[in-house]
Amino acid sequence: MITLQHPIKKLQLKEFRNLLKNEAQPLRKPETVFRNNLSVFPKPLNKETVTGFQSSLFKRLSPFLLAVPVLTIIFGYQLVTGTGAVHSDLLLLILFPFAITNVLFIDFFLWNYFAGKKKVVIWFLELFAIIIAAYLFF
Repeated sequence: MITLQHPIKKLQLKEFRNLLKNEAQPLRKPETVFRNNLSVFPKPLNKETVTGFQSSLFKRLSPFLLAVPVLTIIFGYQLVTGTGAVHSDLLLLILFPFAITNVLFIDFFLWNYFAGKKKVVIWFLELFAIIIAAYLFF
């Protein structure tokens, strides 16, 4: 007969196997994972999921997000032609990522501060900032 040393008492091999089976029992039920909708496999995309994403993108649209592509075009135009308020190419290349980053940061800050609920106030603040910046820059 084989005996194994357990921290509490000596066990026979059959008792030890039964002890291991009882302790490992919760780990042997993978069907509970699928029963609780915690599946490892991703859900396939359907039309409702994709249209929901598109409509949420339009709900999140703001003047600063619309200004980012416009700023990209303006900075590119000024870099190629050499016109505008900044005449140094090096300074323009430094200001471009700084301006884009700050515009996006302020936009995300305002949306998180107002929790996306006061869209009229967000639009008013952002449009006012864009008008003032355009007046000073051009």
